[in-house]
Amino acid sequence: MSRQNVIVTCRGENIMTTKDRLMRKLVTEDITDEKLEAAYMVLQGRDAKLTEEAPRGFLSVKDAQKYAGGISRSTLWNWVRQGLKTHHVGGRCLFLSKEIDEFILSRPPRMDAVEKEEA
Repeated sequence: MSRQNVIVTCRGENIMTTKDRLMRKLVTEDITDEKLEAAYMVLQGRDAKLTEEAPRGFLSVKDAQKYAGGISRSTLWNWVRQGLKTHHVGGRCLFLSKEIDEFILSRPPRMDAVEKEEA
């Protein structure tokens, strides 16, 4: 078997170019711990955005599911198609709890829920 070089790209750049650019930045600029951690994650092949928590006041998809009573992911996306507002921050789809409350309260009651109340 012959050995072949594998070139990994990171946002359109060769990974070695990305490493070189990051190393130059580390040497020539003051860099915060936060930026250093993000650079380290890029070098490991992980995207820092995927591990960030939602900005203050916003709910991630999982948190929105829990907040709405443990609904399924497909139910949440059905609600989005029916008018639940979403907010896109840093490439992530986020929700506001106030808007989830408003959406739930604006929906007509389901017939099976009405029948249970009458019984």
